[in-house]
Amino acid sequence: MALAVPRAGFNAHKAQATSAKAFVATGPTYSETVNLRSDQVAVFRAVPAEAP
Repeated sequence: MALAVPRAGFNAHKAQATSAKAFVATGPTYSETVNLRSDQVAVFRAVPAEAP
């Protein structure tokens, strides 16, 4: 089964996401710990807040 991950219009489709997190970059990298079970899949996208 394919995941419903948008290829464009990420911000326009963020209501379809399980979670959306706004943050302000304070350096060249960002890290966060995410706990997942072995049967779960996580997809991450980082896009500018002003993107469509």
